[in-house]
Amino acid sequence: MLESVTRGPAGGPPSRVRSGATGLLALVLWASSSAGCSGPEVLSGTEGAPRFLDSGHLLSLRGGEEGAQVQVHALSGEGLREVQAWPLQAGPAALRFTPGKAPGEGLICLLQGEGARGWRWPGGALAFESRGRLLFDVDGEGRLGLAPTSEAYYEALDLSLASGEGRRAGAVVYRGSFPPGYRPYAGPERQPGVFERSARGAGAERLADFLGWAAARWSQREAPPGAQSAAFSPSGHVIYRAEGALFASEVSLAEVRLGRGARGAGGRDLRLASAREASYACAGSRLYLHLDGLLQAYDLRTQRKLWEVRLGSRPEGEALSPGWVEVSPAGTKVACGWGHHPVTVLSAEGGEVLYQDAGPGFDFALSEEALALCDYESGRLEVVSLASRATLFRSDLGTYASVQGLALSPDGRWLALQSQDETWVWPVPAP
Repeated sequence: MLESVTRGPAGGPPSRVRSGATGLLALVLWASSSAGCSGPEVLSGTEGAPRFLDSGHLLSLRGGEEGAQVQVHALSGEGLREVQAWPLQAGPAALRFTPGKAPGEGLICLLQGEGARGWRWPGGALAFESRGRLLFDVDGEGRLGLAPTSEAYYEALDLSLASGEGRRAGAVVYRGSFPPGYRPYAGPERQPGVFERSARGAGAERLADFLGWAAARWSQREAPPGAQSAAFSPSGHVIYRAEGALFASEVSLAEVRLGRGARGAGGRDLRLASAREASYACAGSRLYLHLDGLLQAYDLRTQRKLWEVRLGSRPEGEALSPGWVEVSPAGTKVACGWGHHPVTVLSAEGGEVLYQDAGPGFDFALSEEALALCDYESGRLEVVSLASRATLFRSDLGTYASVQGLALSPDGRWLALQSQDETWVWPVPAP
């Protein structure tokens, strides 16, 4: 089974899935009306949620024991045309796309086993290849990787094939710890264990130090903390979860990489939320955090909260839902949906509510001018103009739809839906 991870930095929520029959979904979609739109193009054998690289190209993952590959299709009035494909070995894989600094640029990253490969977009040139390290995340320029060395430490790796700075590919350029405040064991001398000796023999000094520290702590029956996930923000900060809380690093690894040095020792990392149900999305140095109906905006460079908006209250007896947060491609708007509550679109700058849907949206996608919504319970699939609130596209999925993800191109002209093993792509009329 292949998995496509598409919602911003790692650590964000997984795709929502409603089980059902793909064949029935196909029949319903072909028979449904869609506000004057033509029928969809279909990519068979795909898995995971779809992702637009830019307004004219769609990234997908084709599964199967034979012929599995990462593929890019160009979109035009004549349909879909494959323009790039990279073969991959059979077995579990995760596919990510990290946008770069310029619109339409970014990094396609394939994680498989303990290795990773990255290709620059546009062009598809190989950006890096790493073996033997399971990466948490990579930055949009394809130069930095984030790898766990233990439960409490991470390393930033230079993954460039030709860094131009005299360092080999995969060289460690920064080390940090999560949560902050924990340091390697520095007590009385002791006989190192077999794992410590192996780590030092392989040159992993930080890991060896940690193992020695952990051994001393465990002997005192105090287990070290665990980090569940970590990811880069576009500004180069590390967003990580540890001990059930969500943190943002004080130090930007992008600044460390540029030789400016760390501004601190990581002891003042920003604690964003103390609940596992918190969800977030990043744009530049801004982070948008949702927890139980409250949406907050932070500036990671200054560690200041910019604004917060109460989207609603959870009815008594309703389970806490993490919700989903998405930022528009240019970073001007942010959308949030949670539980059975309506999807709300706000101004990313000041938090003003720009649009709120009339019903619950279990899956959604956002462009600068439009919002795509998918309601599994009613079978509603539509695209709405944020300016005029007019419906640009409508289709009926039926109540047995199997939906793994929804995507809207940056210009709002294409809509992609992933069913159980097919990707459906529609053109969306202009407002």
